[in-house]
Order: sequence, then structure tokens, then C-alpha cells
Amino acid sequence: MNPETAAVRTYRGSSISSTLEEIQRDLGEEALVVSVREIPGGAAWEVWKPQEVEVMVIPPSDEADEFIEVEPVQSDEDPAAETARKLVSLASAGSADAAGEPGAEFVSEQDDVFKASDSLLEDMRDHLTRQGLASGISEKILQNAASTLNSSSLEKPDVFEKHLKQQLIVMLKAYNSIRLQQDRIIFLIGPRGSGKTTMAAKLAVYFSEDLKKDVTWICADTIRAASINEARVYCDSLGVPLMLAYTPRELVDNIHEAEGSDLIIVDTPGFNPYLESDVLQVGKFLTAVPGRSTYLLAPASTKETDLIDMAAAFEPFQPDSLVLTKLDETGTYGSIFNFACRSGIPLAYFASGPDVFDDLRPANPSRLVDALMGESRFR
Repeated sequence: MNPETAAVRTYRGSSISSTLEEIQRDLGEEALVVSVREIPGGAAWEVWKPQEVEVMVIPPSDEADEFIEVEPVQSDEDPAAETARKLVSLASAGSADAAGEPGAEFVSEQDDVFKASDSLLEDMRDHLTRQGLASGISEKILQNAASTLNSSSLEKPDVFEKHLKQQLIVMLKAYNSIRLQQDRIIFLIGPRGSGKTTMAAKLAVYFSEDLKKDVTWICADTIRAASINEARVYCDSLGVPLMLAYTPRELVDNIHEAEGSDLIIVDTPGFNPYLESDVLQVGKFLTAVPGRSTYLLAPASTKETDLIDMAAAFEPFQPDSLVLTKLDETGTYGSIFNFACRSGIPLAYFASGPDVFDDLRPANPSRLVDALMGESRFR
């Protein structure tokens, strides 16, 4: 479906219950509610008019699913895709609760709809809690499901879970798939042990073997001899040229020398986000090449608070995308989902396993949501 023809419908009414009833009559029980808020009932000067409720809805259909998964694009692209991006932000942001969790904004009238005795709702709440999903997010999507779906739908696990999954998917951003293959200079940044060198090898295989691109690998992680040796082994086996950059000046010279390459992968030194010297060292390499694309690596097995601190340390350098690594080393995906949602950095790749010839996929938010819901696992 062309995003230009996809419509996000807006309903207004005097109460949430009457508005949802109108939505169900028009669109059916599987309509996806992506935003509920209170608005003034009249013009700014008509202060005597009661508040109204505004509900934004995506119609239930295969076409609507395609619209939900439209990848966010730059604001100078088509207006419909930009609307999708704004809805993603709207669905994930809301008003933070006291704990700072995303998705904690509710219309008070919804509280009467949610029934703790409902076994399906309770089972799903328990599952999402065990997965580590932020309570603000889980309560939001459960409340929306309880408010939007009728009683018969709440007894159908497949309908209920599909509704929850659609809400979770719109909370994540995905890196533009066209740009993903057009990025020419990719910097990989991440904490020590995040899998940068393995990720560089996976990218080298993906672009040189699958996409038939001419790839050059620049190793700026020259502090440890083991990193250099590992990179050399990979490059020798792949037939990819390897360059070493001990300083930002050498890095710039290497990039000029590799000007004919389709893709230049720069493996930067691993850093400790709590050490200013580490952050400054990597920052010098980043600022030396302003035309870069920066991929921030986030290991799925890392504590969420540490991931947040890591992202905060490199926020001034504005990472373009997020690469989730080591997805096979955990069975709970709530923390990494929370981080991806909170940071707002678009997802570029999912990486799992040590095999550089496999286990790298362009990120699809629905795959992470499937894992969160217990429907699949990363190898």
C-alpha cells in the first residue's frame, strides 16, 4: 500500500466510551488506537464548554499493517510517511510517570474498563513483566486493548495478541531501508565487549558477499593488539583490505585513500561511558569525519540503565541508528525494547551469534516484538 493513500482517522467525542463505540461501529473491533487525549471542547475563548476526547485510530486491515510498519523517513519526504513518524513518537512518548517510564499517559475513564480478574489480560501482564517491559508501556497497551476490543475479542488470544503487537511495533523506529544500503562511511561505536569487531565482520560479509559491494575496513581500535589481529584475520579470510588508524589524522588519510570503495567500515575503540577520557577519544575520531553515518551498538544482555547512560554519553554526536547485538545471549527482551523506545534512535540491524557469515538482519521492529511476546527467539 502506498503511504500516501494510508489514512489515520481521528474521532472526537464527549467521552472515551462513546467515542470507542463509534470507532467499533465504523471500523470493527480490531481497530488500532494509537493516541487518546483530552482536548478543549470549543475555541480558546469558549471556556464554558466541557473537555472532549480525541482518539487517533489506524483501520484494521492488511493495508493498515503495512502502514504501521512504514519506516520513518526524513521530514523532506512525503507527508504521509512523516505523519507515520509523528504517530510513532506520539505512541511512545506520552507523559512520563514518576519513574520516567514511556507510555504512561492514560485517560482516567479507561481505568474503569480494565478488569484485573480477566485471565487473558492478567496472563499477558505477567508475561510482559517477566520480559522486563516497562510497566508504563505494558499498562498502556493493555488498557488500549481492554478499551478497544469487545468482550468476545478479549477471549480470542490471537486477536488480542495481534492488537498488542501492533501497538508495540509503532513505538519503535526503523532506519530507512534505502539509506541502509546507501551509507558509505559507517562508524561503529559502542562499549567494550559490545561486539564491534564481530559486527564489522558481519557488515563486511553482508555488503561484499550479498550485495557485491567493494568494502574497506579501517581499524581505529588499535589500543589492543588482539583487536588488530582479529580484524586482520577477518579481512584476510574475506579478501577485504584492512587499514589501521592510530590517530584521527590517519583516519582521514585512510578514508581519502579508500575513496573508490563502495563502503568504508570504521571500527572505533571500545569505550567506558563513565570515563570522560574514553568518550573524548572516540569523539575525536567521530568529529574528524563529519560526513559519516554512526551506528551505536547496544548489547541486548546489558542492563537498561547502563544502556541509557551509554546513549547519553554519545548524544552530542547524534548516532544515526541503533544496532542490537548479542540478541542470542538473553531470553528477555523488555529492557532492550524499553531502551530502543526511550532513546528514539532508529533500529538498523539485529545481530546475534558469533558466526560472521550469518545472523545479521536489517532490523524489523515486528521481529523484536515477536521475541518480546514469546513467539520467536534470536539464535
